[in-house]
Amino acid sequence: MVWCYEFSTDSTNFYARATAIASDSETAKLRAEKETRALLESYIA
Repeated sequence: MVWCYEFSTDSTNFYARATAIASDSETAKLRAEKETRALLESYIA
């Protein structure tokens, strides 16, 4: 489950963050990375 998204930008950079909860830390990390990339790609497009 991913439950927190954040996106921000300044004059030279884009930033995205997602927080995920899973039964183990590796799965949570992978889910958060996947959601962060998707979020960043959607804002840049």
